[in-house]
Amino acid sequence: MKIKNFLNYFFIASIFLSACAKSGGGSNTQPVDSALLPGHKNLMVFAPSANGKLYAFDAQNGTIKWTFELNNSGVWTDMISSPAYYDSIIYVGSSDQNIYAVNAFTGKEVWHYHTNSTLGFFYSSPVVTNGTVYIPGYEPKFYALDAKTGGIKWSRDFPRDFQSSPAYYNNSIFITSNDGTLYAIDASTGNTIWYQGSTTSGVDYSQNSPCVKNGVVYAIADVHTLDIDNPVMNELSAVDGTSYHGLYATFYFPAGTHLFSCPTIDDSIVYVGGDSALYAIQNGDLMYYNQVWKFKAGGSIVGSPVYDDSLVYTTTFNGVVYAVNKQTGVQKWIFDTYLGNNGIQTSPVVANGVVYFGSTDRFWALNAKTGELIWETNPPMPFFASPVVLAQDGKAYHAGISGMQN
Repeated sequence: MKIKNFLNYFFIASIFLSACAKSGGGSNTQPVDSALLPGHKNLMVFAPSANGKLYAFDAQNGTIKWTFELNNSGVWTDMISSPAYYDSIIYVGSSDQNIYAVNAFTGKEVWHYHTNSTLGFFYSSPVVTNGTVYIPGYEPKFYALDAKTGGIKWSRDFPRDFQSSPAYYNNSIFITSNDGTLYAIDASTGNTIWYQGSTTSGVDYSQNSPCVKNGVVYAIADVHTLDIDNPVMNELSAVDGTSYHGLYATFYFPAGTHLFSCPTIDDSIVYVGGDSALYAIQNGDLMYYNQVWKFKAGGSIVGSPVYDDSLVYTTTFNGVVYAVNKQTGVQKWIFDTYLGNNGIQTSPVVANGVVYFGSTDRFWALNAKTGELIWETNPPMPFFASPVVLAQDGKAYHAGISGMQN
């Protein structure tokens, strides 16, 4: 999932958030018979709530299967860290400074590791692969933990703290720090392979998490020079951080654009949300010129977009979900949660024909093809982190974390 430095924006915007116009498929829509949906292949959905609990929902009807107390420190806060599933265990960072490993089927703690994160804050989401949990705390330190025992494999200090989440590719970890730098780290040792950012190229990478696929890192940077005053998306070699496709391997967003999500790559198209627009950008040598389409949404896009075989799904800060055709950018359906104080700042997850997402007062499941409501939980359960979905075949679906291996 994205994690970016949007917290000030979130609190300001939440004060002024007004009632949404009901423009389609609200929570009073009759739930669809789940037996008719391909989503019967989904088993469980895991999501942490701002009430300090990790929930496991039945993917078919939203029934709570178990809960786990993530934060009993007495400090109430937004639970931002999104969980990861690996080998029957859920991993998540908590605002009580701990990284937890919880049995996905029983809800019992397997282990926890205590960090020095600022109490009440834990923004980064873990990536788990090859038996290792990779995650930074809200502190200037990155951790690699044994997935089975929670034992430390390595840790290292950085100049600044982290609010972004890591991506994994070919034994390398890619992450941005609040010092404005994008780092490539050796996943086995924690040593820096290369870095790029404010100290090397005059650009600030601190705002968004990177994504990586097929040897290419896609990273959002803020650039403020005499010639440029807008965010850009760079294509970088995962090996050495150089421009992957030459001079025109940068996409320039309009001046004044604010990007809250990390990119999502699907073959040759990169999707990214900015302010009230969803962009589809062709990667490659001429990415500078290659905006495929731009979809205008009715509110700020905070979470990262996700996709399936035909549609791209994105959520907005004013509580609306959009499904857009991948090739054309034409809207297929819209779902409006419509509640007066209801907003969505999480990335959705699409799995086996169902879109799952949390809002500021409940959790939702929609038919991915039609946008019809399948189920919703009862309030109060505010969700500020993205879920992970476990299918019956053991496959797990995450949002905004590239390079995850299950």
